[in-house]
Amino acid sequence: MNRVHRHGLGALGLALCLSPTSAAVAAEPPAATAGDRAAELYRRATEQYRSTNLVEAEKLYSEAWSLQQSYDIATNLGAVELDLKKFRAAAEHLAFALRAFPARGKQDERDTIAQRLKLAKAEIATLRVRVNVDKADVSVNGKRVGVSPLTDEIFADAG
Repeated sequence: MNRVHRHGLGALGLALCLSPTSAAVAAEPPAATAGDRAAELYRRATEQYRSTNLVEAEKLYSEAWSLQQSYDIATNLGAVELDLKKFRAAAEHLAFALRAFPARGKQDERDTIAQRLKLAKAEIATLRVRVNVDKADVSVNGKRVGVSPLTDEIFADAG
């Protein structure tokens, strides 16, 4: 009896695995991850940048950035913002790109990012903020810039 019972469960399991419902689910492609979506947006943004459609490139790079903060997205977003004379935003993204730059990255690429950051910083104010209270929320011009202690420079529009 045990032997018959075991075969019966095996057949039932096999029938469940081959049912039309589970076969349809198995045929569906996996949902795109945030990284996949960011990569697609990055690709499209780069096409727009090469076509000198800077406004659309900025929009697409920004959307990619909202999904994945990486040095390459930050580099290109910062470059577009610099071209659009959005100096504070460019400085923020280019500074991130330098902090996140890969240890084995090419020195000439790092130098280009640093040069672009220098151009952006020439047009804005750079602040170093010290706070005597740990874990205090810090805002500049109504924009939250972090929690103390702050280690990075803060960029503000001139004036």
